Amino acid sequence: DPLALAADKRWAALGQFILLSELLLDMNVPIPPALAGLAHADASARGMIFAIADRLRETRRYQDAYLDLATAVETNLHLDQRFNGVQELGQRDTFAFEERQYLRAFIQRVDTGKLEEARQILAGRHESLWRQQPERAQLWAVAERCLNLLDQAELVSGSIAGAQKTVTALIGAYTAENGWNELDNRQRLMEQSIADCAQADDLEGCIASARGRYRQVMNQVQKLFLDALDEEGWPPENTLRQAQVFDRLIAPALANREKVAFFLADALRYEMGQDLAQAVESLGSVEMSPLAATLPTITPVGMAALLPGADGALELREAGDDLIPYIGEKRLKNL
Repeated sequence: DPLALAADKRWAALGQFILLSELLLDMNVPIPPALAGLAHADASARGMIFAIADRLRETRRYQDAYLDLATAVETNLHLDQRFNGVQELGQRDTFAFEERQYLRAFIQRVDTGKLEEARQILAGRHESLWRQQPERAQLWAVAERCLNLLDQAELVSGSIAGAQKTVTALIGAYTAENGWNELDNRQRLMEQSIADCAQADDLEGCIASARGRYRQVMNQVQKLFLDALDEEGWPPENTLRQAQVFDRLIAPALANREKVAFFLADALRYEMGQDLAQAVESLGSVEMSPLAATLPTITPVGMAALLPGADGALELREAGDDLIPYIGEKRLKNL
């Protein structure tokens, strides 16, 4: 259809004019010589150009057409090559190459320890339509969680020197609201996002920096804790012990014929328990308390410690190379 073909050509030409204009008006760099002869709006039309481009991106019915148009213009004009190495591409991700270049810049800032600059890049991409595409969204999620972990690592590292070095004080520092456990929380969320991201290798350097810093800081925390344990022993005084949970918290409710649901979850880290507590707050009041684990902290021992009658009666007996928990004479091998 000649009319449809002519309309497509006019749409393509108008679309290129609008998108190229937005790109150039959003940057403070000279126009590459290869693009100098192309039609584009001057600064007097900045508001109109930006409004039209925003409307195309933000209106759901136009977004697919916008993505196709922008991809075609970027490819036809070789924009990724024309602006290769340009650091300041503005705040409006008109084309996909801008989002890609900003992600590379983010990784470079993290690798060189310029976390505040990395945070600024991240903040500037929140409205990017390109960042919201599924595969790119996964990459930026990993990037953001790496940065969140690094930020928290600095907070924990800065607080270690002034921390009291007793077992009780260190437990308090870890379990406090926004305490040291938040670093474990951010590490878990980062690793989860990495596992969900098919292209995580693109962020290999950023991920390595975050993992390395996490290990470094938590090794400091662990050394403080182990040194305190050497000095004071375990469990700490005035702390509820794991083996007291059933008799102190569950048995009285059962004696009063109250309905109780008692969940035993293996390897539920403290910060995961915090997430669970927050998730059920809408159901009623929630109280969370740290407990002193029973040593050694392996599944058969931990599960046995949560059973009725464990307080004062739980012991470990050797059976070959194994340690078998007993409550009284009840053998509990397969918990």
